[in-house]
Amino acid sequence: MWQPLQQPLRLLWWFFRVSTLIMAVGWPLLALYGAFAPRASDMLALRKDSTEIQVLVGIAGGSRECVDNNPCVATEPPQRSYIVFPRVFVNGAVTLVEDTGEGTVAREIAGLAPVPFFVWGMCLFGTWYFWIRTGI
Repeated sequence: MWQPLQQPLRLLWWFFRVSTLIMAVGWPLLALYGAFAPRASDMLALRKDSTEIQVLVGIAGGSRECVDNNPCVATEPPQRSYIVFPRVFVNGAVTLVEDTGEGTVAREIAGLAPVPFFVWGMCLFGTWYFWIRTGI
């Protein structure tokens, strides 16, 4: 009964094993990249003052719909997600910065700030569990 499931489960196990390592290392690198090479339009959209620090926690490329030979139409704009300290302690918000046709627009999603840290913590645990505990 388990024989047909053995290969897909093994692939899933390797996916989790590799992705936790990539995320545990990659997310801090993304945050450093956002700190040392910020986009000027994003900084204007965030409307942060000199005492605030932005941490880049995610990038989404947006999406386009291309049908037949017609020009592609953007269905979702490119986005970057930031956590702005110490502003985050007031409302726990992640700020989404989007490139729209009207320019760069920022909007806050309250209460979402713990999610990237939770995911990163789970990836750190997965890295320990899959790689360090077993002796790589």
